Amino acid sequence: MRRELIRLGADKGIADCLLFAEHHQSHAASAFFPSPFDDAVVLTMDGVGEWATTSVSIGRGSTLETPRYAQLILDRLIDVKADGSFRIRSAVLRLLHRA
Repeated sequence: MRRELIRLGADKGIADCLLFAEHHQSHAASAFFPSPFDDAVVLTMDGVGEWATTSVSIGRGSTLETPRYAQLILDRLIDVKADGSFRIRSAVLRLLHRA
């Protein structure tokens, strides 16, 4: 994209300053940065997205981070089969039953 902008005549300095963000990261940033909060958890939900329809971000000061839990979920919470089906691990169900 940067090369294309320069090819179209954009100033190189402007092209270097652009940040291409993920769909939900853009939503989270537009909610957190103009907010009155120094620290916040930002929940983003919509009907469609690039890969996800729901995400969580953590805003602190001038930073916004999106924690990545996919591997932890695959390792500890669900068992995904080759055909795409999945099952919740029984240890999780026992924990939920106690709560």
